[in-house]
Amino acid sequence: MSASRRPVVTEGKVRDILQTHYSLDTKCLRQLDSFVDRNYKVTTTDGREYVFKIVNPDESENDKRVQAQLGVVNYLRGCGFICPVTVANRDGLHTWKSTFPIGKAGLPRDRPDSGESQRVDGGECWSTLSVYAIPGSECHATWGQLEETLSEDIRAVIKNVESSLKERGHAMERGVIHGDFQDYNIILHPATVDFKTSVASLDSKTIFGIIDFNDICYTYRVFEVGRLIADAMTNCNCSDQEALQIGGRILSGYLSIRPLNIEDMTMLYHAVCITFCQYYVLGQHAVSQQTDNPYCSLGFAEAGRWLERVLALSSRTLWEIWTPVLSEAGISL
Repeated sequence: MSASRRPVVTEGKVRDILQTHYSLDTKCLRQLDSFVDRNYKVTTTDGREYVFKIVNPDESENDKRVQAQLGVVNYLRGCGFICPVTVANRDGLHTWKSTFPIGKAGLPRDRPDSGESQRVDGGECWSTLSVYAIPGSECHATWGQLEETLSEDIRAVIKNVESSLKERGHAMERGVIHGDFQDYNIILHPATVDFKTSVASLDSKTIFGIIDFNDICYTYRVFEVGRLIADAMTNCNCSDQEALQIGGRILSGYLSIRPLNIEDMTMLYHAVCITFCQYYVLGQHAVSQQTDNPYCSLGFAEAGRWLERVLALSSRTLWEIWTPVLSEAGISL
C-alpha cells in the first residue's frame, strides 16, 4: 500500500518557520483537516490568528498554477468578496518554497532524505500564511467499505459525459470556476445570522467568505453548479426526497443571478453524476493512502450511494423533481 504524499512536518518545525520567516511568536497551534496539504490554525501570543498552509509537493511543482490561485483570490477580494489575505514574510514574499519530507509513494522523482528517522523522501512545497476566520466546529467521520463496487456505473458516467461534451460542449459556457465550491469552503459570518428574518437584506459579500482555491480551473461553468448540488445532497441530514429537491433550490438561487443556456441545463444531470464519481473514486484512493486521516472519508460512502440512486432515476425524473421547486421560486424553464 502506497503512503501519503502529504508533507511531513512537526509542530516544532512549524513554530520555528513562523518565528524565523514571519517574526510570529506562536501561543497555540492546531492542525486543521486537509485532504492532501498541511494546514494549521495559528494563534500568536498577542492574540492574532492565521492559517499556515504547506501545499503538497505534487501541486507545488506547478509554480504558475500556485500563483494563478493567488491571482484569483486577489481579484475576488478586489471585487468585494471575503477571501483569505496572504501575509508577506520577512523577505516580502507571499509564497515561498522549502523542502519538507513527504510520505513514500514510490515515484521516480522521489529523493531520499537520510536525515529523517522514518522512511520519507524530500519534496519542495509552497508555503503561505493567511489571515482568515476559522469556523469553530470540527467534523469527524468513520469509513466503511461499500459492499459492491461502482466501477461499471462510473465507467458508464464517464462515457456519457465524454459523449455529451462532444455533442454540445461547443455551445456551453466556459470560465474560471472554484472547483470545490461546497459547504466546507463557504464560511458564514457572523454565525448567528438569522436567515429566516433577514434573508431579503443579506449582502452576500459581507456575510459569506470563500476559502480553499486549490482546485480552480478553466472549464465548463455548469460543473461548478453540479458540484454544489452533489455535495449538498451527499451531506444533507434529511430524507432522500428532501435531498433530491436540493438541486432545485440551489439551481433557483443560481438562476436568479445568472442564466444557464439550454445546453448547460441539459448537461447538469451529467455534471451531478460525474461529481459523485469523482467524490467516490478520489475518496477511496485517499483513504487507502491515508488511513490515519479521517477527513478523506467524509461523504465517500454517501457519494457512492447517491450515484446509484441518481442513476436509477434518470435525468428526466430528476428534472421532474426540480421543476416544481423552481416554479415556487418564480423560475419557469
